[in-house]
Order: sequence, then C-alpha cells, then structure tokens
Amino acid sequence: MQDHFEQHVFGRTDSITIQLSFVGTLGVLISNGLGFFSQSLEFLIGLKQILFIGTVLISTGLVLAGSATEIWHLYLSIGVCYGLGDTLLYSACMRIVLEWFDKRRNTAISIVASSTGITGLVTPFIMSAINKRLGEHWTFRILGIVYFACNMVACVTLKKRCPNSPSDLKRPMDSLKLSMLKDPQLVIWCLSAFLQTMCLYLPYFFLPSYATYLGLSETQGSILVSVASGTSFFGRIVTGILADQIGCMNVNIVCTTISGIVTFAMWTFAYNFETLIGYAMMIGFFGGTFFALFGPITVAILGMERYAFGFSWVLMATAPGLLGPTFASSIESISALEPFLSYKLFCGALYITSSLATAFVRCRVNKKLFAKV
Repeated sequence: MQDHFEQHVFGRTDSITIQLSFVGTLGVLISNGLGFFSQSLEFLIGLKQILFIGTVLISTGLVLAGSATEIWHLYLSIGVCYGLGDTLLYSACMRIVLEWFDKRRNTAISIVASSTGITGLVTPFIMSAINKRLGEHWTFRILGIVYFACNMVACVTLKKRCPNSPSDLKRPMDSLKLSMLKDPQLVIWCLSAFLQTMCLYLPYFFLPSYATYLGLSETQGSILVSVASGTSFFGRIVTGILADQIGCMNVNIVCTTISGIVTFAMWTFAYNFETLIGYAMMIGFFGGTFFALFGPITVAILGMERYAFGFSWVLMATAPGLLGPTFASSIESISALEPFLSYKLFCGALYITSSLATAFVRCRVNKKLFAKV
C-alpha cells in the first residue's frame, strides 16, 4: 500500500517516501521493542487476557487507518495501535510454542513463523483488489474485521504448557535481566539479529516502488512481494527441518550468506520483471528465515531455562534494526548513485555482515567445523 499512497494520496517525493516507510517500521519497532512488556503483562493478568487485548488493538488500528487523511494518522493507527497489539500476540506465541517441543523444536517454530509468509502471499492481492473497487479506506476496515476473526481463534486455542511461577515476573522490567548482557555470545547474537532485521524488510518495502520506477504496473509490484512472501513460507519450513538435522546456527549462516550474494548479483542488475521475479523467489526463500530460527538459536546459546529472558533482549535488539527501510530511504535521498542502487548495496552488505557475526557466535559455542550447532 505504500506505493499506492505515494502515487494517489500523498504524492511521490523523497520526503513522503521516508515518512511513509516509517509507518510500518514504527509498528514493528513497537512490536519487537516492547516484547519484554508482553512477558510481564502475561504474568500479571494472564495469557488469554493479553491475547484478547492484542486482538482488539490490532483490529482497532486497522479500522482507524481506514479513516486516515494525514500521514500522522497512520503513525497512530498502524504504528502505535497495531504495534502494541502485535507485541502482545507475537511475543506470547513465540515464547509458548517452544515450551511444547523437546524434539524437532526448529521444525515446530518454523511452521509457526511460516504463517507470516502465507499472510504476505495472499494479503497484497486481497488488498489490491479491494483497494481498486472500494478504495484504501474500506481496504483497511475490511482487513481489520478479518484479522479480528482470525486472531480470536488464537485467543481460544493457545495455552501454556507450564504455569507461571509466582516468583517469575512481577513488574514490566523484570523480564529484562541486565545480568544476561554479561554473556558475550548473547551480545554478539543480538548484534547479528539487529543486522538481519535491518536488511530483512528492504526488498519488501522497495521492490514495488522499484518495479514502478522501471515502468512496471502496480499489480506487478504486488506480485513481487507476494512471490517473496510465498517462497518465504516454504523457506522457513525447509530451514526449520534442516536446522533439526544440521543445526540452527549453521542454517542461518548459510541462508544469510546466500541472501547477500543474490542481492549483490541479482537485484543490483535487475532491470526487467523476469529478473525481479527470480530475485524475489531467492530472497524470499533464504532471506526470511531469521524469524524461524532466532528462537532456537537463542535456546542453543542460553539453554531453555534462560531462553525467555534472552528472548526479550534479542527482540529488543531487533527493534532499532527495523528502522532499516527508513535509514535506507535517507541514504537514497542524498545518494548520487542511480536510483535504488543504494538500497541494493546496503541490503547486500547487511546480510553478509550479519552472517559473519553469527559465524563468530557459532565458533564460540562450538569450534568444530561440522558440529551440529
């Protein structure tokens, strides 16, 4: 929808592009940055309650976005309201799923994480079709109603395996144990997580706009995002299965390295729809695996008993990384290179750097080259 707002609502300028790119970034920033708050709130009022509150906030944010006439309206509705709801739902699900699996934990969490790929596959087509017939206002309102119905299923079915202990968490900040930062492996893994989230959303944000810049249609731009999201669905499941066989860190290193290589080799020289489709397939399959693996990797570093506290720190580390699209837009606005080239180089460099950081952690955990880590 960013491309639609640029072309038909607010106008396409460098300033508008930066402001709009920050809407979604703000939402995910709040979602990840306040993951620790979700953990403590769950203890205080219960799992079912925070899931319901999150569901209401998400749907309310989408419905309010349907009445937005200014960019700051989108900041409040999609950024703040939706983001607060998402942190309650997402953080709870990612913590609780791992409780139920002792074996094939990577496969289990990858199946959960792959759901975002399916959402990304179908949602652009649905939103594009509704937008053409009813306009952007009713697009968001209808989406809010659908999300409410789907998320209510989670409210009813999701439950904890182990009840909270009275001594676990009593205040929102209790889930942020400062002593966790004494572990250098966790700190470096947080750095890698920051870098991976910094580049993760760049293709999804800018491929539609790049397609329009090349003279392709808005529908073709939506197809690129859908293809990337669709292959991400399969990529997350496949990497989860592989992680159970050869180790989650090993798989993450390989996937981020491949993502960096294909970004430099394909997106940099993509000037037609066919090449962009090829890149979308590759970056979707290999580039979206972080959220399928970052939970198991945190467990591999800290152990299950300290996972919940480490999870809060890793989520918080990803939050500033979600400013990647906004930061990339700022670089592009002052770049003397050809349009969109700075996005491509920035994205590829981040993937390679994050791969090196994860490899360093992997060596500290186990120095054996072919060890399952």
